[in-house]
Amino acid sequence: MRRGSGVRFERIELRYGRHAAAFDLTPEPRPTDNGGSGGPFVILGPNGAGKSTLLEALLRTLFGFRRLSPAERAAHDLRRPWRGGGYHGRVRIGAAAGAFTFERDFDSDLVRVTRAGREAPEFEEEANPAREGESMRRYGELLERTIGLSRLDHYLTTACVLQGGLRGTDLDQGLLRVAAGGHADIETAQTRLDEEYRRLTVDRISEDASRRRKPGELQRVEAGVGQLEARLSEARTAEGRRLPLVRSRDELRGRLKAIDADVGRLERAFETLSEAERLDMEAESSHARIRVVGTAARDLDEALARLGLLSDRAETDRDARYPVDFETRARLLDEELWPAVAAIDDELARLEAPVPRFSSPAWRAALVGLVALSVGVVVFFALGWPGTAIALGALGAIVAAVYGRSERLRLAERGRRIAELETERGRKRERIGRLLAGVPDGHALAPDTLPGHRREFERERNELELRSDAERRLRQTMDSALRALETVDEPDGDGSEPRAAVPPGGAVGDLRERARDLLRQLRERADREREDVMAPLKFRLGELARTRFDLPSDVEPTLAAVGPARRARLETSARLRAELGEVERDLALETRHGESALSIARELESMRERARGLAERAEAYRRAHALIGDAYEAFRRTDEERLVAAISGHLIDLSGGDAGPLEVEGGLESAAVRVGERALPLTSPPLSYGQLHAALLAVRIGAADFLAGLGVRIPLLIDDPFVHLDERSAAGLWRVLERIARDRQVIIATQDRLVLAHLGVAADLELSTPRAASAAGDSRGEPDDTGEQADDTGEQADDTGEQADVAEPLDLWSQPDL
Repeated sequence: MRRGSGVRFERIELRYGRHAAAFDLTPEPRPTDNGGSGGPFVILGPNGAGKSTLLEALLRTLFGFRRLSPAERAAHDLRRPWRGGGYHGRVRIGAAAGAFTFERDFDSDLVRVTRAGREAPEFEEEANPAREGESMRRYGELLERTIGLSRLDHYLTTACVLQGGLRGTDLDQGLLRVAAGGHADIETAQTRLDEEYRRLTVDRISEDASRRRKPGELQRVEAGVGQLEARLSEARTAEGRRLPLVRSRDELRGRLKAIDADVGRLERAFETLSEAERLDMEAESSHARIRVVGTAARDLDEALARLGLLSDRAETDRDARYPVDFETRARLLDEELWPAVAAIDDELARLEAPVPRFSSPAWRAALVGLVALSVGVVVFFALGWPGTAIALGALGAIVAAVYGRSERLRLAERGRRIAELETERGRKRERIGRLLAGVPDGHALAPDTLPGHRREFERERNELELRSDAERRLRQTMDSALRALETVDEPDGDGSEPRAAVPPGGAVGDLRERARDLLRQLRERADREREDVMAPLKFRLGELARTRFDLPSDVEPTLAAVGPARRARLETSARLRAELGEVERDLALETRHGESALSIARELESMRERARGLAERAEAYRRAHALIGDAYEAFRRTDEERLVAAISGHLIDLSGGDAGPLEVEGGLESAAVRVGERALPLTSPPLSYGQLHAALLAVRIGAADFLAGLGVRIPLLIDDPFVHLDERSAAGLWRVLERIARDRQVIIATQDRLVLAHLGVAADLELSTPRAASAAGDSRGEPDDTGEQADDTGEQADDTGEQADVAEPLDLWSQPDL
């Protein structure tokens, strides 16, 4: 058996959605019931493998996206290559006229069509379906010659069933017109006759036709005949009125020419003087900007110099700088510590001084002896010598014991007090040492030198305040300079970000560095203003000052004099133009009426001849309309019967005889499916969803068969045809598709491996999801070259998911012609 004839999709290469690959669409030979080879091309893959995207890419490469529609524009953007790069498609088509290759750039809608065996392309222009024009008309004619259809919606409603597309199947006169049966040709001819007749005349072409409201071409020509007849009657009276109008016209033209010359000179002078005034204002503005920037730079330079002087002096005296709490330390030293140490020193000096004379041991012995002598004399007179000796001995021992104990106690108390005082003096001196730490020449600080140190500390504090004031002044000057820069740069419209104010705090060195940078910016801005703005303005003003004006004698070369003179002459010019217009209109009327009678008569005769021809054409259209009116209904019924017969045959095959045929009594819109003893409408319910799916498939396949019967043998594309079908219906559908594939190409996509296994069919092209393809590549060491998009073109849920790993993109435009 021969392969299917008609148009065939042989190969597709694309960067479209997930796909960046090439696919051959010619099925492998498989056994058939008749012992031949061929059959439908089967694409197998799970959900998300990109089967629907591949079928859609075939059609979009040919027909493109109508991006004026929001839905079409969204679909175009969703189908952009996931891995980036070019957005292209290339389809090789086998047709009766030879092999054609259609290449489309989806971003620019540039289409290139080449034919095998020819170097020059058949078509290489923009083919945007959203635009009408000569290019799109020629591309539509090329599609019509190549595949038989020039519109995507016609393909989608006849020989293509994309996923979810069966729901939009309509069995009505619209489908019959798309199929382009014989009655459609008659209907088209009748419509063209009606349009031509209505263009010619307001009369009705038949009793049931509407009457045209606006005059037709015949009525307009007849009205022109009447106007020419009126002009002919007035031709002889118009000659005498033309001469005064011509003289008035020539006079007005001369005056207007002189006025226009004055206006031209005044316009040039006005433009020059206006430019000079504008440039003067711009120069003044530029000078003001230079003045503002210069003042800011001068103030900033002075503030920076003052802070630098004080900072340098502070840097020089950094080693001799007093601590900030020096006054508190001095008050503690002067009022507490130094007096306390002096008091301790005085007490220690007193305790460590020599004992007075009468307090020495010799004097104490003499005193004891004197007391003993006195006691001895008393005892002698009382007891005599023995008693005296005993008494004196006892008295001496007692006095010696008491005196020794008292002396020891006194010396111990004196030593303890000296130790306490020395410890307290050590603590005071240690604290004095801590307070003197960090004080310049602190080791020499004493009560007599404290006033000098206090004066030096006051001097340092005054300098610190001066430096802080200078720093604050510098910050204020920097803020003012920043505002000056913003004010100056604002008219330039350079789009720069607003300058932030100088933040408080920070090191003085950093502040001085920022101030120097800002000072540099101010000086650069002033120099740029002088060189880029002021200098060109002065140069241009000098050129304008040397301009000499060719003005009217009564106008001074000043803007105050030129402006009013220009306006006055413009008003005069407008008034003269109005007068001239009235004269020329009168003259034009007189000219029209003043044509020669011979010229008007010739024009009138030509107009009458034209009216007769139009009347004859209208009569011919009316007779032709009457002749073909009777044939229309017969042709329409024949086309309808053929379409219904094709649908009914497929419906019976798909349902195994359980449903069908299709019954049509009041037109295609009233079609019903015969199921047993009942005729059910094409809805679910009453049809089960599987029966409805089979019936709608039969409608689409029948429409495609109708097209094929008229010679339009385009490929039949069906996405997931086995969904909702039982095993017997699926087998019936496969037999129908095999039978169709003998005459023309059939491409189906499915995810149901079980159905294919039940039918004993092997897939010609098997796609996989990116994850499965990646795992298969890891196991076999082969790259994934299909990397495809989700197969639900109705909802397009997977199109917005994460990008999949796909093969390296193909450079379609650098490939040789297929």
